[in-house]
Amino acid sequence: MVSVYRHYETSVVEVDALVETDRAVYVIEVKFRAEIKDVDDLLTKVKEVEKEYQAKRIIPVLAGTKISKAVRGYAKGLNVIIYQ
Repeated sequence: MVSVYRHYETSVVEVDALVETDRAVYVIEVKFRAEIKDVDDLLTKVKEVEKEYQAKRIIPVLAGTKISKAVRGYAKGLNVIIYQ
């Protein structure tokens, strides 16, 4: 790991957590009960982070205690990692 940020702020959005490694940047959104709109919101945040970390791969991660099968399927279809 290179760095870890809680409540990382871009010029437009705030990300719950951002973890930077040598090769990638993990954009992490944490929800108690995740919904499909939370996946879409996460991907919007990823686009903003991509502007600041153009040389690294950006990996979206949705973490939560209650993530339904429908939300997991939707997220996986968009290459979002689920951590439950």
